[in-house]
Amino acid sequence: MQIKDFLTLLRGWDGEDADPPNVWACHFAHEALEIARDRSAPPVRTAPSVEGGVALSWRWGYYNADIEFFNTKEIFACISDGHGDRCIWPV
Repeated sequence: MQIKDFLTLLRGWDGEDADPPNVWACHFAHEALEIARDRSAPPVRTAPSVEGGVALSWRWGYYNADIEFFNTKEIFACISDGHGDRCIWPV
């Protein structure tokens, strides 16, 4: 499924009550995806977020990095060492 396809999801797409990603979240996630691809660092996962938006995820060994583009026009990044230590910040 590509980011543009996320716009076809309906409320509750996750089997619960999740909002589907909106146009804003999909647009900016797509822009970030293109930048990552241009830098030869595509994410290992691109998915709708149950929080309402789009998530991009990267993995390097035990390390994880995620960026979430929320429907609320907020963007948050998170890095983790895979052992419970993580840092989350607004972008």
